[in-house]
Amino acid sequence: MAVPGGYAEIYTIPVGAKVLTRGVDETDWSESLVKFSMGTGDGPQAFMVYIGFGNNVAKDLICTQEQPFLLSNGKFTTAGKLTPGMELVDKDGKPVEIRSASLGTYTGAVHHIATANLWKDSPDGHLILTGGVVAGDFDMQIKFGSLPNSLKNDPENVHPLIGTKAYDTAVSGISNLAKPSNTHFEFVHKQTKGDGEVSKKLGSGSFKTYSRITSVVPHGAQALLTQKQAEDILKNGRQVPFSDPTPKYFFDIASAQLSGFYKDIVFYLDVFDVLPNVYAFEAYGKKIVQVSGGLARLIDFNFEGLLMAMAHGVGCFYGGEPKISGGYSAVGQADRFAFGKVTSMLWLGDPAFGYINASILQWMALFKLIDKDNWGGTNPLTDPSIDCRELVIQSAPFGGGLPPCAGGTPPKLIQLQVAQALTLDKVELIFNVAIDPSTADKVSNYIFSPDVKVLEAKRSTEKDFVVELSVKLEAENSYEVTAKNLKSALGTGMDPAHSTAGFVAPE
Repeated sequence: MAVPGGYAEIYTIPVGAKVLTRGVDETDWSESLVKFSMGTGDGPQAFMVYIGFGNNVAKDLICTQEQPFLLSNGKFTTAGKLTPGMELVDKDGKPVEIRSASLGTYTGAVHHIATANLWKDSPDGHLILTGGVVAGDFDMQIKFGSLPNSLKNDPENVHPLIGTKAYDTAVSGISNLAKPSNTHFEFVHKQTKGDGEVSKKLGSGSFKTYSRITSVVPHGAQALLTQKQAEDILKNGRQVPFSDPTPKYFFDIASAQLSGFYKDIVFYLDVFDVLPNVYAFEAYGKKIVQVSGGLARLIDFNFEGLLMAMAHGVGCFYGGEPKISGGYSAVGQADRFAFGKVTSMLWLGDPAFGYINASILQWMALFKLIDKDNWGGTNPLTDPSIDCRELVIQSAPFGGGLPPCAGGTPPKLIQLQVAQALTLDKVELIFNVAIDPSTADKVSNYIFSPDVKVLEAKRSTEKDFVVELSVKLEAENSYEVTAKNLKSALGTGMDPAHSTAGFVAPE
């Protein structure tokens, strides 16, 4: 970095020292005091940008995606939006062509400096010389949004960030200037032969370009979503950029919490898998729950929803019956395990309802991104309908069972098992389940053959599965009685095949 009398490593410049700065329309450099100088320790720094540039002499620098730079057109942009072929500006105001741009992990220290000049929505006094090109200090970086649009190279904020599919498309469209690597997140000038270097050794650390290759999901793995459902969510949803640390932060917290209860499961975030999904499978003797970066980065799918998606993966292993081939719990049962069992372990007390409600709402919003044609329902175990899954996640936190649409056992229908005349004035009906008295006590719900008028119907006060009818029977006659329109205490109706029973009246 440029300082009075020469250059110094940025991390060696303390608060109160002097650095060289300039204004937007100036080429002369003046001295400014440093008011802020702070950085990270040595270690891996994710989602950093490597920029290779130079006209005659090759130079490079590494920075965060938010680092501002001055372009030769007099406007400013950030490192994440730089592409090969663009021109930076050197100390003397001359253009310097960018030869390559890469996204990767930097192993080393990252340092920020801000000058003591007041910020007045202008870069004046906040432009520094780093790596031989004009850049903004940390004050300018955090206040970049307040710059006048006339000074922004992308005033509408529509240019894509490096590492996104849109960036790939944009760079590929600059046919005369740049080309992307097929295997790594590296973009080089057209005149560069091959795909360029993917690992760069620097004096202060090393930079390794991210690979485009995603993790392999083995055949037979259980998935949160079908392939078509995931494709719909990718098409209809929006994702935050790779540089946003929040999704990784959410994943790390969720992984730590779940690992406390399920120590035998390995949770893995495949950052560069853009297709939103969660997979559960066994490999190398380990139970693995693999989360795609496309799901973690999905806008409006936050910590609560992501945690339940990972809990669904746990449920594939431990959800219990019903199960599918491979021994995994059925999709709906894995949902029920997540929202019923896992929520009760992780979220306790008064805040629990807020977390559970937030997770349900986020899943409902996720499902709405799926086209109706792909809402499922072809198989209760492997492909329950989205309507059915919504029913499961809404009822599971409150002890709801697994509905038949998700492979659950159908609730018992009412069966008339025995009809017997206790006297010529009273007939007793015995059912297999408790009967709702609001339907049991209606005389119109019982038909006799031959015809007998029912004077009164009353569910037994001692046995809720017994109904007593007041009638007038003829001695020793044979009768059949049919029950209809009854409801059980479970809300189920009559079994048509078991709604009639016969008996003989006493002497």
